[in-house]
Amino acid sequence: DVAEYYAMCEWFDETCGQLLNHLDDSGLTENTLVIYICDNGWRAASMNANDPHQELWQRYALRSKGSPYENGIRTPIMISWPAKLQPRRVNNLAHAIDVLPTIAAASGFESPDGLAGINLMDEKARSKRNAVFGVCNAIQDISLDDPDETLQYLWCISDGWKLLLRHAGKDTTMYRKLHVWDDKPLRLYNISLDPNEANDVSEEHPEIAKRLRRKIEAWHSVQKKGQDDARNLR
Repeated sequence: DVAEYYAMCEWFDETCGQLLNHLDDSGLTENTLVIYICDNGWRAASMNANDPHQELWQRYALRSKGSPYENGIRTPIMISWPAKLQPRRVNNLAHAIDVLPTIAAASGFESPDGLAGINLMDEKARSKRNAVFGVCNAIQDISLDDPDETLQYLWCISDGWKLLLRHAGKDTTMYRKLHVWDDKPLRLYNISLDPNEANDVSEEHPEIAKRLRRKIEAWHSVQKKGQDDARNLR
């Protein structure tokens, strides 16, 4: 499984290289914006052997694809635009929701009002962001009129800390095995020191868990209002 995983990485590298080589051969590289972002993560089951619940799901590791753990949501985001950007690495928080505002800014358009994302090429906007949020629902149980009906997790990353809030939304599919094992109401990780999320430190740092929980609840309240407004428009 380790060889297969790295073979997939090599395959990605090869196919991306074919695309970039085409831009080079066509003389388009300098003034073409390329944004690379991966799908949600996948880790082979045997790579997570210390998970006591691993026997429930042999397709891939429980804390990867479809989960809010780092192997499920952490992904590289790379931007190339030689005519405008110098190569460098930045440590600001970034999110998939930033891709549209970034493309819009590069193209000279304004993003629609109310979008949560930022232009990743705007250093000031990146530095002002102190948290990113996310939600995990049941993978194939979809409730368009009530997304929270299938809610499994809400999460937040801020200042190197990550809080997961567990919810018990409906899930009638085989994919429920990805989260039914997780019966703790919340988990807190210091991912700056513990990027593999080996140690839940919620009991040692209740004040941090409380602060991030308030952030999540405030964010979720705004999302629910947006969903309600969208339903009313329909």
